[in-house]
Amino acid sequence: WDDCVNNKLTSKDVAENYFDEEEMKNMDLHEWAEEEFNCAGFCVESSFYMFSDIDNDKAPNNVCRDELKDWVEDYFIVFGVVLLFVGLLLLLVPMCTAKVWCTCFGGKVGTALVEEEE
Repeated sequence: WDDCVNNKLTSKDVAENYFDEEEMKNMDLHEWAEEEFNCAGFCVESSFYMFSDIDNDKAPNNVCRDELKDWVEDYFIVFGVVLLFVGLLLLLVPMCTAKVWCTCFGGKVGTALVEEEE
C-alpha cells in the first residue's frame, strides 16, 4: 500500500510484474482499445479500467473485444471496397490497352513502325 501512495504505482508497473512475457505482447493493444473505445476488459466486462486514469469520470461502456470487432469490421469493409475497385481497374487497363493496340495497328506488332521508317 505504501508503494501505491508514495511512489504512485502505475498499471504498467503492475502489468510488468503480474503478466508473463506472452501476455505482455498484447498490452499495447489493450491500452489503445481501452482509451480509444472507452471500454474495459477484453473477454469479460469490467467495472474498472486497467490502463486509463480512473479520475477521468468516465465509466467503461462495453467489453473491448466487441468494440474492437466493430471497428475492424467497419474499416475492413471500406478497405475491401477500395481493393475491389483497384483490382477491377488493374484488370481493365491492360484490356483497354490491348483493344486500342489491336484497333489502331490491326493486331500486327511492329508493322506500323517499319512502314514509318520507309
